Amino acid sequence: MPAPKPDLRASFNLPFAEQLEFFRGKVPLDTEHWDDIWQDAHDKSFIVAGAKGDLLADLMGAVDKSISKGTGLEEFRKDFRQLVAKHGWTGWTGEGTPAGEAWRTRVIWETNLRTSYMAGRYAQLTDPDLLARRPYWKYIHSEAVTNPRPQHLAWSGLVLRHDHPFWQTHFPPNGFGCQCRVTSVRAPGPDDATTPPEGWDKVGENGTLPGVGKGWAYAPGRSVAEGIRGIVEQKAEKLPEPLAAQLISASMMTKAFSDWFAHPEKGTTWPIARIPDADAIAIGAKDGVRVVVLSDETVAKQVRPGKHPEISPTEYAKVQETIDNSTHKVQESDHHIVYLRVNPTETEGGYVTVVKATKVGDKLFLASFRRLSRDEAERDATVRRILKRDTQ
Repeated sequence: MPAPKPDLRASFNLPFAEQLEFFRGKVPLDTEHWDDIWQDAHDKSFIVAGAKGDLLADLMGAVDKSISKGTGLEEFRKDFRQLVAKHGWTGWTGEGTPAGEAWRTRVIWETNLRTSYMAGRYAQLTDPDLLARRPYWKYIHSEAVTNPRPQHLAWSGLVLRHDHPFWQTHFPPNGFGCQCRVTSVRAPGPDDATTPPEGWDKVGENGTLPGVGKGWAYAPGRSVAEGIRGIVEQKAEKLPEPLAAQLISASMMTKAFSDWFAHPEKGTTWPIARIPDADAIAIGAKDGVRVVVLSDETVAKQVRPGKHPEISPTEYAKVQETIDNSTHKVQESDHHIVYLRVNPTETEGGYVTVVKATKVGDKLFLASFRRLSRDEAERDATVRRILKRDTQ
């Protein structure tokens, strides 16, 4: 009796650390259409076309439940119906018929589970120790697919080095519903293909590669950390102030931010807050520049002994909170503004927080951020100067 054909969907019930880490590193991003963000930008953003705000966050939680607890599509559909009713979401594509709802929920659920699964596999496959032992990757078409795409079937058994350009655009999934996968091998076998089919990298008139769906020409998980910084800063400058602040704060709860904070690459920055238009204009910010960034140099200064090494990476999300709820705001020079939040009910760990936003060139930099107890605040020169100034 022949062995049953493997179905990659069974692995969805077996979450692994890299898959969950990838998914939880995403930032919920309001969009109108699925292609409002493109290709590997989906690595860093969780979107459901048309869903926004709290509804989007709840839908992300429902997908997280499927990944972390191994619940299936039907459970996700129950959660979807409940959330749609709770938030009063109407007008979504697929609404109104059982077939439409079944199609839409499958697309949301399967796309997120499959891309997160393969992003987790990408993280495993690129582990340096594994690459040293098994530097080749093999494309495998799922035998569970009843109507295979001809190109995907043709790629099955193709073995190329992990750094071959083919994997940058053809690492699966390569379209909605694609169940292909990749495994590592020591070297090509005698029956393995070692050259991609002719024309594999030729872009067609519709802007897509042969066999690769529109918007799927990327390797899930390949550029997560760098991409989060880029997309957050780009989007935050264009979004309305409350949404920009929400996006930035969410990005600082990701592992990507923690990793960057622990070892920031020289010359890099991370979006840390969005200041009001009037404040940005007052300190001479360039038109459209409203996002304050944290630099690698400031991180190094903050964490060194004698400064503020006690502040955790995720605590930097309070920078935005301090700006939004400042009790004192002083423009101390043409290019320098200080936000101060005094919390009279607290005696430790946050009685005063100071944020200095300084314009340097075309950017706004976070110059200082600290959390002070009541006693520390009474001795702090900046705090004393601001409080004295505001009482005169």
